[in-house]
Amino acid sequence: MTWKTVVTLVVPALVLVLIPSGTAQADLITNGGFESFTGSAPKNFFNNVMPTGWFEGPGQGPGGPLDAINAPGTSTSFANGTIGIYPGLPATSPNGGNFAQADADPFFRPGAFSQVVNGLTPGQTYQLSFYQAAGQQNGFQGNTFEEWIVSFGGDTQTSHRFNLPQGGVGNWELQTMTFTAHSASQTLSFLANGNSSFTGPSMPPIIFLDGVSLVPAAVPEPASLALFGVVLGSLGVAYRRQRAAKATAV
Repeated sequence: MTWKTVVTLVVPALVLVLIPSGTAQADLITNGGFESFTGSAPKNFFNNVMPTGWFEGPGQGPGGPLDAINAPGTSTSFANGTIGIYPGLPATSPNGGNFAQADADPFFRPGAFSQVVNGLTPGQTYQLSFYQAAGQQNGFQGNTFEEWIVSFGGDTQTSHRFNLPQGGVGNWELQTMTFTAHSASQTLSFLANGNSSFTGPSMPPIIFLDGVSLVPAAVPEPASLALFGVVLGSLGVAYRRQRAAKATAV
């Protein structure tokens, strides 16, 4: 059996060894798709409808941290229809179902939108994922930018920033972040961030959120890593011996 054949057969097997075994980890987020709520029908301000498991922070906006929940197919109109965005955004997120919509203008946005996450293991690394999209309020001028400022247990990260021309659309995209837990219970918060209406014509930037999920980050088991190292070392020794044998034969 040639050296190339050995590598072709063994290396894929080693990769499979590194895949964590067991069932998928349970999602620690409650109602990450905003399907469950109290109050009026989904398309409404957050002072009239509140998604289960989430709570409002103090802010300047009239309707709570995310201003509105949108039902599928309604992304071009904000809450009660008085604040629309420029057309073009896909009206259904990759996660499906309802999704949230926020004014990202720092002078008008509400406060952070949060959830207390329980059942954490201090020192464990967790993967946060969510979908985001962006747009601009219909009828306003100038460029906009939109992003989520995400906080978890005091650690903060920022999502990919949309930089949109006037009336531009930032299509749905998946975001992933990793955080290390500091305690068994921590608060996860999303704060919409974008242009200020007091520094130019860009008003207001609008950002969307859906499919929030938090699971333990997958890591190979220590025994699997040890086996991987031993096998790779053995392959290295075998390769050097094979080369030495060929050199002697010549």
